[in-house]
Amino acid sequence: MTPRRVLGFFLMILAVVQSKITSDRSRWWPNGRIFYRIHFGVDAELVHDAIRSIEEQTCIRFVENDFGAGQHHIDIVAGDELNFDF
Repeated sequence: MTPRRVLGFFLMILAVVQSKITSDRSRWWPNGRIFYRIHFGVDAELVHDAIRSIEEQTCIRFVENDFGAGQHHIDIVAGDELNFDF
């Protein structure tokens, strides 16, 4: 699904189809943990509030960490750093 730009932010709405989301275990985050890194210029308190909200409603846990080369993680960047070259 392509993100839509809403008031300067990107919003992605995912359709929940459990059989398609969970069938390929190789695509799951290890032990339900999502590693992430918050870059300079991002409101870390706002990010942590959002993470707590997600964790309260799901079995997903977020782990903030320094990363070695090649480790899968999410980069949380300021709006002017967005790059969609996948």
